Amino acid sequence: MYAVDEFTGKTKWAYFTGGTWILTSPAVSNGKVFFAISYGGLLYAADAKTGNIEYSINFKGWPVYSSPAIAGNMLYVGSTAGTMNAVDLANKTMAWTYTTDAAKQNGPAFTNPDGTSNYFGAFPSDFYLDVVGAYAKLETIGEILSSPVVADNVVYFGGMDGNLYALM
Repeated sequence: MYAVDEFTGKTKWAYFTGGTWILTSPAVSNGKVFFAISYGGLLYAADAKTGNIEYSINFKGWPVYSSPAIAGNMLYVGSTAGTMNAVDLANKTMAWTYTTDAAKQNGPAFTNPDGTSNYFGAFPSDFYLDVVGAYAKLETIGEILSSPVVADNVVYFGGMDGNLYALM
């Protein structure tokens, strides 16, 4: 994750994720930059001026491909576990998690007994056809890859299960 000076284009700070990807756009609020990493399932809160990580929220190893959205004191972000997650920014904790019906039905096959991700258990090998088949299996979880939109206290998002959700 890089922060660049808006006038000079020079790097102000950089945060190295340890080799995992950041596939989403960050959200910025109250002097913090919020961004999620794909592998490892973490949402980071960094100081916007220094890049120092102030805290992180763990999504139990489920990759995050959804960009976070902020409304008021809440941050919303989806995960490949088929969940939409609300983070209370004042308390720096998870406020609630909504689990799609597809995730309730199909998620346990890709979840360890302790609730952590067994996402990569779907991949029997690196052979191309195995990888394609694994992604097809994972889509049955109802992954939330879309970025949420918040309007009039309603969180809208789409799931890979083909549904559009509106949560109040």
